[in-house]
Amino acid sequence: MKKRRIVSLLLAAAILAAALTGCANLRVGLMLLQHATGPYDPMDQVMEDRLNAILEAAVAQDAATGEVLMLAWMNQQAWEATLATGEAHYWSRSRQKLWHKGESSGNVQVVKAIRLDCDSDAVVLEIEQIGGAACHTGKRSCFEEGGPLPVVVGNRTAEQENA
Repeated sequence: MKKRRIVSLLLAAAILAAALTGCANLRVGLMLLQHATGPYDPMDQVMEDRLNAILEAAVAQDAATGEVLMLAWMNQQAWEATLATGEAHYWSRSRQKLWHKGESSGNVQVVKAIRLDCDSDAVVLEIEQIGGAACHTGKRSCFEEGGPLPVVVGNRTAEQENA
């Protein structure tokens, strides 16, 4: 129980170190924390495992048009692979493994810029979509199939709003 509390405190400290330095990369926050607190500790591996388990929402947006193409999830491994290669990598929740977007389909996403949201828990990847399809169904966007929902907007339905 004590070990778990220490890991939670270290994770909070790493997040704070990342936030204070303006860095979105939690691993860098952890490295800053380690630099301030001393050499390697056996808890570092536990901390690293915790960081790799964090999933953050990642929105892929066409850099030229602003169109939202897809929503996926990133963990630390996906984040680092994306930064290292310049191509989008995500964490596949269904397959439980790193996923290089376009690895099998050829529909690669070249990352042009990355934006962090105000809570530092989601990113927008501004990308160039190579191959035309961001969605696994072959559509340009994952949001084409569903279309608008017939929901009430204020006191009006979406159909009334668009009439």
